Amino acid sequence: ANGERIKLAPTMHMVFEVNDLSVASPATVSRCGMVYMEAVYLGNAPYVTSWCRTTLPQLLPKQADEFGAFCTKHLEAILGFVREHCQAGTPTCDANLLAGFFKLLEASLAPERRAASKTSDEREQAQLARLWFVFSVIWGFGGNLREESRSKFDDFLRQSGLLKELNASFPEKGSVFDYCVAPETSSFVPWTSVVPAFAYDKEAPFFDILVPTGSSTCYDFLLGMLIARGSHVMIVGETGTGKSTLVQGFLNKLVATSEVGINPVLASFSAQTSAKNMQDLL
Repeated sequence: ANGERIKLAPTMHMVFEVNDLSVASPATVSRCGMVYMEAVYLGNAPYVTSWCRTTLPQLLPKQADEFGAFCTKHLEAILGFVREHCQAGTPTCDANLLAGFFKLLEASLAPERRAASKTSDEREQAQLARLWFVFSVIWGFGGNLREESRSKFDDFLRQSGLLKELNASFPEKGSVFDYCVAPETSSFVPWTSVVPAFAYDKEAPFFDILVPTGSSTCYDFLLGMLIARGSHVMIVGETGTGKSTLVQGFLNKLVATSEVGINPVLASFSAQTSAKNMQDLL
């Protein structure tokens, strides 16, 4: 701490094992010896096992073993199907999809969301947690899929046995992406049934008007749930599908309802945008 250098004898060695290098200087990092293991040799089991042993017991103390078994049994099969039979909207690695699933599940099982069920019955709470598990699987692994691949994912999920094990069922009409969890009834209901009422504002610019639909309600819900837990969100889609309008509408609502002062920064990127442009904006 005082900057004094201590000389070591030639026969002496010192090894430091640290948790992370988040506050290390470049000089410190350059002196660290790193042992890098490629993901192809490690596989996904260490990540899944670590999450199930550390985070899952905090979320579901009484169901940690049950949900850990679900993860071990089904996640690898779901990943395999997505990689082999589906086309992604943007390239990802397995760790991306697993992290997305885990973050969604953590947000879904947050204490404030579980309290929204308004029931103290342990069996109902347990069943609601199973529904949130299915919901997180759908959007964690299937949210990045192209439209034509979502129907394949829908068929796979219905036939995989996961829904039966979790005592979860979907109506035959539509796909699993068309439904959300209703905490009040511990069941899946269509997104179209929870669309908020639309109030037309004559003073609002035309391009700022967003009429809520089932899809916009879905993405607005996902944004709110993840951002409330401090997760980063990236929305991917074709040009002109309303991504920017959706996010701007969400931010406007967040500014209006948040008790903490929020000042959104909107930046448009193109092929000509440089790092310097972003630095100047910030």
